[in-house]
Parts: sequence; structure tokens; C-alpha cells
Amino acid sequence: MPVLERLWGPDLRMQDSGLGVGVCPDEVPGSRVWTPSVACAGLSLALEIPTLIRQLRAAWRTRRGDPRGPERSEGSSWVEEEQEEVEKVKEIKQVTDDSNTHVEGMVQEDYHSHNPYHNAVHAADVTQAMYCYIKETKLAEQLTPLDVFLGLMAAAAHDVDHPGVNQPFLIKTRHHLASLYQNTSVLERHHWRSTVGMLRESGLLSHLPADMSQDIEQQLGSLILATDINRQNEFLITLREHLDNQDMDLQLATHRHFILQIALKCADVCNPCREWELSRQWSERVCEEFYRQGDLERKFDLEISPLCDQQTDSVPAIQIGFISYIVEPLFEEWQRFTESSMLSQIMMGHLHKNKACWSRLRYVHTLAETKTHPHAEEPEPQGGQEEAEDIP
Repeated sequence: MPVLERLWGPDLRMQDSGLGVGVCPDEVPGSRVWTPSVACAGLSLALEIPTLIRQLRAAWRTRRGDPRGPERSEGSSWVEEEQEEVEKVKEIKQVTDDSNTHVEGMVQEDYHSHNPYHNAVHAADVTQAMYCYIKETKLAEQLTPLDVFLGLMAAAAHDVDHPGVNQPFLIKTRHHLASLYQNTSVLERHHWRSTVGMLRESGLLSHLPADMSQDIEQQLGSLILATDINRQNEFLITLREHLDNQDMDLQLATHRHFILQIALKCADVCNPCREWELSRQWSERVCEEFYRQGDLERKFDLEISPLCDQQTDSVPAIQIGFISYIVEPLFEEWQRFTESSMLSQIMMGHLHKNKACWSRLRYVHTLAETKTHPHAEEPEPQGGQEEAEDIP
């Protein structure tokens, strides 16, 4: 059984929303244990990558004039051609399936399960979201098999071997990765190089020409590096310019690659766009990872990084800032790009509701702090009461 299917469960599929489109999955009502879905719009993610690889290899063999391909002699009988084609497909399928299972296993194993947030479940969650985004009508009609493969592979491996601490921590502790990558996109470069190493070790691309393999590696790097949060404004400004000028041409490979970068950035931070209960769990997990880093910094007498001090940085405050400055601006432009697709409307609805919930929780948290310290100024309520009524 492929590793991704084992991780997600073969029977977990997108619930029928009744809207005729695949939407991001939500936690099963009443359940406290959740697992990201493996499918979007009824299509199996675990089956997609092997199929794409087979298509790529077959296309390149044809392009190179494989003697067993279209350039056969006219004397060959139809039966001989059919038999050889069957054997070729079996050979490609076996090599592809073996390599694909191998690389999937390596990807999962190279995520650290002790990380509260940056673990294999986060990778599965991002990959599922990415799968839904590339099935958006605006994209699905234009993407090539290679584009889809790059998007899914980058999503699965975008945080591989994450140490559970951020770049500033690596820099101020003089970690060897910070020195190696000269304090620039340190984690993202490490994730990329780790991905390249896994691809080469697994042999997943071994039947492709060397130049195509190298191009795939470079494009994967470009996608993974786009997830660097420090480059948020760079991508957001470029996306807005394209949308304002209406000059996005998905017939161009460069424009398709740019939109894949944006889609991956969206998938990486889409947790606030899911239903409240599921979104809340992700928020608590990422903050727990922040707080662990803060505890380490306190232990070694280092300056505590922003958002990492559990004594002063509450989960609601962190999430409101994250939504306001990172998630909301990005998904507003993504909604413009998708021309307000049903999926985008649903995600924006969750996002606004979740922001209201966190605002209410921040008010409650601050009010409790005020009662503990009577001389502090009592806060004003934030967020609509009606929107926050369903807060547990």
C-alpha cells in the first residue's frame, strides 16, 4: 500500500458538499480525531503521481524516437505491436510504482513526528489543499502533467526535515545550516536540497533525460523557496499587478509556474480557511511549536523570538495577526484569480468566521488578564457577537 494512502487512510474521501465542486475537508462532526482527506472532487491523490510520471516517461520516449515507439517499421504486425506495448507499460508501471512508493516513504520518514506542527500530517494537509487548488477550473484546464507533478511533489516535500525551530533561531545559535545558506531562506533551501537528495536516491526520475531531471529539480526548488514567509510581499505585489493588468497568460510556462508558487503559498497557510474546529487545532499546534522554541531560547539565555513567548503571546493574538497580515491578503488575491470560485467563497467564509472567533477569544483572554492585574485597562469587545456564538 502506498505510504500516502497508509498515512491518510484509503476510505477517507471528500465529503459531498452538494455544490458540485471539491471543497477543503473539515473535521467529522463530533469527532476529536481528524485526518486530512486524500481526495478532491472524487479523484484519488495517491493514484495521481504514478500516472503523471508514466505519462512523462512515455512522452519523452516518444520524443526521443524510441525504436519501440511510433517509428516502428511498417512490416510489424498489429499483434506484435500490441504485445510489446503491453510489456512496455508493465515495465514502466513497475519501475514507477516501486520508485514512487520509495520516495513517498522517504518523504514521510524525513518529517519529524515530535514536531507539533511541522510534521508529516502538515505535509499531507498541504498536499491535499494543493490538490484542490490545482483542480480549480481556472487552473485545471491549463496545467500540464509536469505542472501537476511539480505542484504535488513540492507540496509533499516543502517542509521535509524541518527542525521545529525558525530561521532566526538557527542564525543566532550559529547552526551549520545558517552558515551553509548564508542566512537566507535557510530552512527552505534545506527542504529543497533534501528533496533533491530523496529524488536521486529513489530513482524516481531515473528514466528521464538528465536535462529534464535537472530542470525538475530546479523548478521544485523555485516552488519550495516561494514558501519563505519573508518573500510574502514580493509574491503578493506581483500577483496583484498581474490581476490589475489582466495580463496573466496561463499558456506561458512562466506564468503557470508563478501561479503554482502562489497556490503552494496558499496551501501552506490555508489552515485558517478550514472549519473552526479543525482550524483551531492547527493553530494550537503551531503555537505549541513556537512556545517550545521560546522555552529553548529561555533555557539558553537567548533573546526570545517574536510569537514564541507563551507568557506574553497568546494563541488568539498570534492567529489574528497571522490572518490579518498573511492569510487574508493572500487569499483575497487568490479569490480574484479564481474569479470567486465556489471553493474560494467557502474558504473566505471560514476565514472571516475564524477571525471573528479568535477576536472574541482574545477579548476573553485579555479580560481574564485584566482581572488578574486590576490596574490594567479593561479591553473593548472585538468581533461580532453573533459570529462568535459557536465558540466552544
